Amino acid sequence: MTGHLVPDRPAATYGPGAPAGAPAANDPATVPGTDCAVECTVDHRRELVIAHGLNGIDGIEVSDPNPADGTVVLCVGLLGPVPDNLTVANLRIDAEPGARRVRVLGVRARPPHTEDEDGCLEVTLDRPGDTTTYHLAVVEPGPHGHPGRQPRHGFDLRHHRAPFGFCAGRAAEADCPAGPACPPVPVTPAALDYLAKDYASFRRLVLDRLGLLVPGWRERHVPDLGVTLAELIAYAADRLSYYQDAVATEAYLGTARRRISVRRHARLVDYRLHEGCNARAFVTVEVGREPSPPWRADQVALLTGYPGAPPPGLPLRWEDLPPQALDGGHVFEPLAADPAAPLRLFPGHGLIRIHDWGDGQCCLPAGATSVTLVDRTPAGPLRLAAGDLLVLEEVLGPRTGRPGDADPAHRHVVRLAWVRRAHDEVLDTPLLEAGWSTADALPFPLCVSALGPAPDCRPLGDVSVARGNVLLVDHGTWTEEPLGPVPGTTEPPRCAGECRPAEEPPAPARFRPRLGRPGVTHAEPLPGPSGCGCPATAAELLRRDPRRAVPAVALTETAGQPGWQPVPDLLAAGPDDRVFAVETDDERVSWLRFGDDRTGRRPGPGSSFTARYRVGGGPEGNVGAETIVHLALRPGTGGQDIVTRPRNPLPAVGGAAPETPAEARAAIPVAFRATRERAVIADDYAELARRAGGDRLQGAAAELVWTGSWYEADVTLDPRAGGGPADCACGAPPGCDDVACTVHEATEALERARRLGHELRVTPATEVPVEIELTVCVQPFHVRAQVAQALREEFSADVLPDARPAFFHPDRWGFGDGVHVSRVLAAAQAVPGVASAEVTRLLRQGEPDQGALARGVLAVGPHEVVVVDNTRPRSGRFTAVAGGGR
Repeated sequence: MTGHLVPDRPAATYGPGAPAGAPAANDPATVPGTDCAVECTVDHRRELVIAHGLNGIDGIEVSDPNPADGTVVLCVGLLGPVPDNLTVANLRIDAEPGARRVRVLGVRARPPHTEDEDGCLEVTLDRPGDTTTYHLAVVEPGPHGHPGRQPRHGFDLRHHRAPFGFCAGRAAEADCPAGPACPPVPVTPAALDYLAKDYASFRRLVLDRLGLLVPGWRERHVPDLGVTLAELIAYAADRLSYYQDAVATEAYLGTARRRISVRRHARLVDYRLHEGCNARAFVTVEVGREPSPPWRADQVALLTGYPGAPPPGLPLRWEDLPPQALDGGHVFEPLAADPAAPLRLFPGHGLIRIHDWGDGQCCLPAGATSVTLVDRTPAGPLRLAAGDLLVLEEVLGPRTGRPGDADPAHRHVVRLAWVRRAHDEVLDTPLLEAGWSTADALPFPLCVSALGPAPDCRPLGDVSVARGNVLLVDHGTWTEEPLGPVPGTTEPPRCAGECRPAEEPPAPARFRPRLGRPGVTHAEPLPGPSGCGCPATAAELLRRDPRRAVPAVALTETAGQPGWQPVPDLLAAGPDDRVFAVETDDERVSWLRFGDDRTGRRPGPGSSFTARYRVGGGPEGNVGAETIVHLALRPGTGGQDIVTRPRNPLPAVGGAAPETPAEARAAIPVAFRATRERAVIADDYAELARRAGGDRLQGAAAELVWTGSWYEADVTLDPRAGGGPADCACGAPPGCDDVACTVHEATEALERARRLGHELRVTPATEVPVEIELTVCVQPFHVRAQVAQALREEFSADVLPDARPAFFHPDRWGFGDGVHVSRVLAAAQAVPGVASAEVTRLLRQGEPDQGALARGVLAVGPHEVVVVDNTRPRSGRFTAVAGGGR
């Protein structure tokens, strides 16, 4: 153990011949230089002693007691050479009165073992002491062979004596503690009123205290300097009191008032307080000629009308836009996975005719998933491709032929999944056939050609048309501003020694910048392709979830470092991740929060940033149809002379307001129950499968089956009707099956949520083809053949002309729904011309009769679905036998 000097206290001296319990023979206070009047943390005297050629004790190491005889060896390090002529009479051990006595048995000079090791003075003690601090002194011999009081010749007055100690009879594991420092002067605490919380009470408290400290001061006039100082102190105390109360208030979810505090509390229980979402819209753009080079998504902006706007026609220059264009209007920008990708804008795509094959009074039925277009425009053939958006729109009133009578609700956007060229040899017309997913199926019948009003009754063509050059846009515009630089440390440099600054890099101070413009856009990322590679449909492009929206903010360091990306929070960030969190306060001002080199990287001192972010969002972006009428080009973009006519045939949707703290407080306690994340029982698997399938599924069922070794979760999916081929990357040519895509996506979702030890099998529903025969009696004055045809249409698997699904439409039948005779008869009786009806045949196709007709119901299993479709082989059959009528 290495000792250090401490102030000496009166101690008992134990020499080689001192009797047990002997009183102090030497008082260290009488030895000059041994009673330290000051304490020093830096020992310069050590170097001075060595420079003057004197000796002294540098430190003492205490060994463990010898197990054989209990002796203890002290290794005393010296500042100079180790003398070889010392005896036990030259060593004195001092201790507190009453301490355990120890005696010096011997002393010898121990040479160093290696070149790097110093020699020491080896002192042997008869036994270990107690926990009291002991002192070893090198002195001149006294009378009668006992150690004296004077330091040995050649030893320094301050360093001839050093402390050492024991620990419960063993060698101490740490240095002996220093003696007590000068005790502070006790101060009588002031009698303060801790109930003072505002300015008035603090002012009274300060003035009362000054009356006690300065009894002669009685001034109370406002201009008095003392009163001014008292009021300044009361003002500062009032602000500190407010902050103290605010910290306690914001520390709990139930009392927090600031939006940022509620957001952080909510995140700790895995709840995200959303900041709203911007609106999206589809915009068609007619162009007079193709831009060359093509315009990019980040070069184009679309605007609503604003006061003083020029008439639509030529593109507007972004740099020439007046302030009211951005403040009084709404700016939308094309939404693309790659902002630098060219926009597909072609002349002739503004109006595309729908082919009617030379017939009259044609329409696209509700549920249609394909259309045949005339592949001939004034600018040449169509250049539509898979992935393009197409608008189907009614432009004339089907009954009057006037544009003003067109139904604005008959407008629908689809995303093309496949296109192929064809030719009508009869009319010598080039054609382009296009199809889309069932998710974009036409929700209403769309009239293509009609018969005009009487008395002319002339044919009306092009009642509805298609429009290309469709852009998906969302609300918000980009802006830039500088941020920084990051400040350095505000602490003064600390000294590692006397006038020697510590060699430590400056730590950056807290850097939490705010963005200059409020209302930062929060936008939901574009949906990616499905699990089998099919692109997102038009319906999915407009489906919004504000909790998935992220702030449209990007940071780049001016020094050319990699960019910084926004994240919802920094909880999962690593120490080297260049990420930041955007926190929006109650005034819609956004603050940026960086990491601390543990959760996220901390910006270095002096770093500067350029913030590029979007402004605009919320329900203000839900503009109506036909309001986006201007196109503006960013600086440096060509094609300023191209005639453009942008318009949004449908209103913008999806703009949502930020969630309020009150709404979050009500939702947080039950949020963890609202969304299921794990599948344990059969119902969990069914619920997660329905969520993964979305609108493409009308139902899902699950069952846990014991295989003999483990459980297998058998999940059955019931897809919606209309699944057909689509030109995507998840199947063999000519395309993929929507059912296969849905099964693949549901399997991926369930694999992440299934219970450990459960196997998984996902399959489509088992179809049960049913044969049913219906015998009806037709009323007089009704044509028997027409009534039979009406029955076949009513009990088909199609969508009826009135947009009503037929009786055996797949979407009307779910798992375990049996065919009830009573329901069949009720539907038959509702057909005009039917006098009476009777079911004469009801059984599973290809199986013997099991008596379903006698029971009045044909039952199916929990994972089976009834199917009756005369247009497909082995998919059931409906037969109508009509009698009577005419």
